[in-house]
Amino acid sequence: MFEVIPPEMQRSDLAPAILQLKALGIDNVLRFNFPSAPPSKNLVAGLELLYTLDAIDSNGDLTMPLGLTMAEIPLEPVLAKSLITSGIYKNKYANKFYIYIYIEKCKISS
Repeated sequence: MFEVIPPEMQRSDLAPAILQLKALGIDNVLRFNFPSAPPSKNLVAGLELLYTLDAIDSNGDLTMPLGLTMAEIPLEPVLAKSLITSGIYKNKYANKFYIYIYIEKCKISS
């Protein structure tokens, strides 16, 4: 017998996907037509995390400039926020810091 594994969208943190959808102009992510619909509790958890990080406001809109900048950085929202608020983002060493965070992220996920 084959073991049925739920799609990745139903098992993962949705905050990065929600942030990208918001940056693309899709405001109502709860009604977005996902290929395999994630549980609503995962969507709500992602929205709560983004609100806590100040990436979205109380209306669910992307904040400017923080939320938009977080969406532009190819990292998890928590790491993107820490990079922005540390001041390193506009520093000449930002690329080295990106590489360091990416390496650490790979260590954690493996």
